[in-house]
Amino acid sequence: MLTIGGSIYDPGFQGLLDEVRVSSVVRTPDWIVTEYRNQDAPGTFYSVGAQQ
Repeated sequence: MLTIGGSIYDPGFQGLLDEVRVSSVVRTPDWIVTEYRNQDAPGTFYSVGAQQ
């Protein structure tokens, strides 16, 4: 059984996930926020200008 964010006193995450990433490196809080914002509203994450 896989547990996310729990302990013997806390059952951890109680909900549904549609995507999980497992990484072998520590991610910074800024990286996590950027990933969330990119996936939450990708159209507002970047802008495309005129080709030069």
